[in-house]
Amino acid sequence: MKQALLFTVAVLALASCKGVTDEPATTGEPVAAEVTAHIGPVSRVSGTSWDEGDRIGISGVSGTKAYINTEYRVADRAKGSFSAVGSGIFYQTPAEVTFTAYYPYTASPIAGKEPVITGNTRAAAQSAASQSGIDYLWAQAAGSYKKEVNFSFEHRMSRLSLAFTAGADINLSELTSYTVHGLKMEGTFDTATGIATATGAPEPLTISNPALTSLILYPQATGGSVKISAVVSSQTYSCNLNITELKAGMDYTISIKVSKTGLTVTSGTISDWGDGGSFGGNATMPIPARKGDFFYSDGTYSTQLDAAKTCIGIVFWTPADANPDPAAKTPASLTDDKIMNADFPDCTHGLVVALNDCSEQVEWMKDYDYNIYNEFQSKDYFMPSNKDKYRPIACGTDKTDELNYILGYQNTKILKAYKEWNDGSAPEISVLQSLEGFSSQNPAPKNTTGWFVPSAKELCLLVNIDQDNVYMVRADETHRNYINNQLKNVNGTELGRTLWSSTEVSTERMTYQGMAYALFSQYYINLQRKIYKFSLRPILAF
Repeated sequence: MKQALLFTVAVLALASCKGVTDEPATTGEPVAAEVTAHIGPVSRVSGTSWDEGDRIGISGVSGTKAYINTEYRVADRAKGSFSAVGSGIFYQTPAEVTFTAYYPYTASPIAGKEPVITGNTRAAAQSAASQSGIDYLWAQAAGSYKKEVNFSFEHRMSRLSLAFTAGADINLSELTSYTVHGLKMEGTFDTATGIATATGAPEPLTISNPALTSLILYPQATGGSVKISAVVSSQTYSCNLNITELKAGMDYTISIKVSKTGLTVTSGTISDWGDGGSFGGNATMPIPARKGDFFYSDGTYSTQLDAAKTCIGIVFWTPADANPDPAAKTPASLTDDKIMNADFPDCTHGLVVALNDCSEQVEWMKDYDYNIYNEFQSKDYFMPSNKDKYRPIACGTDKTDELNYILGYQNTKILKAYKEWNDGSAPEISVLQSLEGFSSQNPAPKNTTGWFVPSAKELCLLVNIDQDNVYMVRADETHRNYINNQLKNVNGTELGRTLWSSTEVSTERMTYQGMAYALFSQYYINLQRKIYKFSLRPILAF
């Protein structure tokens, strides 16, 4: 749909002492052209009305008199009238005259020639105060002193309109800037022909104010190399666009949905400048999760709570939280659990703690001295094809023992294998029964491992930063309180004073037979007898 700026050139006879003449050629008295202008809906970047000081240039030849780049300035914004700056344009004969006009006016650098305007569309020119200076308009029409001349102005540049929308898991304040890549920023505008031409080499256009979403650009072939990148929460993500050409007078509208799982780019191309054709693309670059993010039933996450979604947990550890010390012996890693890594290779983003404990406190198992590792995992009863990938479910307290690795998923899988093997002659595992009841009532998203019983290492990560030798670690009040506050923000319950892990105690000393590790009282790992009743707080990896 072309929107037009309608310029009416009305021919008025100049009064003299002899009165108004109908035939200027016979009286020798030229007739002045009075210019009025009316703007169509939303056809200029600056709005629907003229601004004070707006100027246009008009050229034409009447008889032997050439009017080249004649300047007219807005006289009355409400009426849309313009007055000549200088002598103005006069009809010299009754013959029909063809005029050209353009906006915005610039003084001709060469006398007697219509100017070619050299400019650029870099960031400074794209500001709200400057954009009208590169929104080149042009028109041509014929008329005579007896006939009004109506200019139908058309845009000679291209417009790229971006519509950023927030996904359900993000606030648009997290979008701080965006960049358009692959387009030429320099160019010329020939006011005689109305042709705008891009020149030079492509260069990035970075807009630091995301509220500025309409860009004026030179028409140009792109070769399909246009790309948009956006900075969201200090992370940069980009997407290629299927735009092969920007045409004069066309508005290319792009809708960009920004979410924690990436950018989704689509196109809608109906605009006030014309139909720019269909294009678009998709970008699925995940935005990294952060400790404290809210985790939802659909498998997404966000830093700010999305009330439209169902929160099921809090992200309490991500790979970015691993011990950065190059001398660390056991920095946390989701690849420590070879079984989880094989079963869920895409679950590499972090760990989530459930909003609540399982329904009631339970024993680890109802036996005073039974040991799963001794009686089951180390025996031929446990014979998965990848048995060599499993670490022992039981361990001691040394700084490189299994106590210090993320192993909750594999430990829980051992407990499930034990349950399947148990014909009733061995004691039941109460924490597993409690977990299964919780999981049936609180299904985990498909893009996760499902709920499992955390290992000792994972319980320490829940209340502290990543450190070596978790048996010697005490909770960091700042980290513990932060997770507890996030839980309370979604009506979850604070972490209990004693939480079971899935890690057994080694039986190298018989006095440790029948024990498991728990996050105890003041939030440190301790040895507890399996027959005691404590809380169980499930976690999952995603």
